[in-house]
Amino acid sequence: MLKIVVAAIVIIIFGLIFFDVGFITSRFIKPNTPFSNSAEQKQAPVSGVVKLNGPIPRESSISVGVRDHGSSDVYKIFVSLPAADETAWKYIGALTGSSYEFQAYLDSSGQRLTTSESLTVTAPATDEILTLDIEVPMEDPALVPATISGTVYINGYIPQGATFDVLGRVYGSTGNFSEVVDNLPALVKRTITYSKAQSGTKYEIKGQLFDKNGTVVGSSKSVVLSAPSDNAEMTINSTAQPPAGAVTLIQNNTVAPAAGQTTESPLPAGNSAISGTINFNGSAPGGSSIVILAAPQGQTNYQTVVNGISPTNGTTWTWNGAATGTTYNMVAVLKGQTNGQNIDYADSQTYTVAAPASNQLFTINTGISMGAPTGSVSITCGTKNNNVWNGTLNFSSVTGAQYYSMQLGSATGGNDIANVNQAAQSTTNQTINVSGIKDSVVYYAQYAVSSVTNPTPAQYSPYSGAYTIKCP
Repeated sequence: MLKIVVAAIVIIIFGLIFFDVGFITSRFIKPNTPFSNSAEQKQAPVSGVVKLNGPIPRESSISVGVRDHGSSDVYKIFVSLPAADETAWKYIGALTGSSYEFQAYLDSSGQRLTTSESLTVTAPATDEILTLDIEVPMEDPALVPATISGTVYINGYIPQGATFDVLGRVYGSTGNFSEVVDNLPALVKRTITYSKAQSGTKYEIKGQLFDKNGTVVGSSKSVVLSAPSDNAEMTINSTAQPPAGAVTLIQNNTVAPAAGQTTESPLPAGNSAISGTINFNGSAPGGSSIVILAAPQGQTNYQTVVNGISPTNGTTWTWNGAATGTTYNMVAVLKGQTNGQNIDYADSQTYTVAAPASNQLFTINTGISMGAPTGSVSITCGTKNNNVWNGTLNFSSVTGAQYYSMQLGSATGGNDIANVNQAAQSTTNQTINVSGIKDSVVYYAQYAVSSVTNPTPAQYSPYSGAYTIKCP
């Protein structure tokens, strides 16, 4: 009888242990929800608008679909509405901290006419924009003249007497760009209108800045849209230099601000401002804040130029320490502390900005971060000379990685043999050449990944564990 009682007690104890483990696992280990502050995920809507460029067919409709971020599933339609520009949409099935991909569609008479690019967002989020470009066949007799309008922003130093043009061509054409708006006085922000576009035709347009001698001193990236459209936006980064004497050093400011206070770098004489807004999607860990990092273009030493920014959507920021006429690479990073250690939770894309500038938008999706790689690492031993090998180090590719940091050292975490940062190769393995591998000596390899090209150090994942390799 005593044995039966003891056995029953043991079973109950083990049952409670497994129940607790299961409870802890289900409560805290949630894929793609790193910042959920409660035991259970809560609903957190994602909302925005659909913008339409081009002629809207009669009796057409807009629908919006969703799927989990990183999934290959078919998008699930959650709303369908009559087609109109600036149509509002809202997805109420999102959960706090989870990330999703959204896509918009235009349908008419049972046919899908066009599809937007996918948009990745961490919930909750507002003011998200999906854009549909509508085209109709060139032979359609209903084609009529249409207007393309929008805004041109000019960042950086604008020389006296400078002007700008807007160039355009039919999208997909290999012909030269032609002037569609020309010889407008250059301003920091200016509205432009082109009234001779063809309705239903997709165009590729860009802006160019000229000094008073007609020399090109800045160009925007190309923008693709269908006519008519009233939401064209182009940003030109001026390469023109101001008169001699401008301060060019970035001021470093890493002192933690008081609660609720946003600090800026000191204002050296002759410097100018870069400012903008944070598009913050998702939830933020307690005590976290956003910092802005910058480095002059061509340099890799990023420094903090603004810190203490509130991690809320729509927060504005200003850096008053930028040097007029200098172009910077800039990135926003969500920072905090875990167990007494500084943590980079999430970051924006890196933007190239010429000072001064006032329209910079950094988007941070807190639910999108790349964890440390877990794939395999191996070495292909090549030639040996005097007991020293040359070979190729192979790292397993990581889905979504755009850039890799790969290291090989004589000790765990070391990089004395190789330390290479490079863009992703379209192969099963990422490879680097290594030399100086001593015969039968054990070395240690590790690697990190980033979801952006030309990442800052803050935009890399943690390094993988150390992998041992040797030749032969």
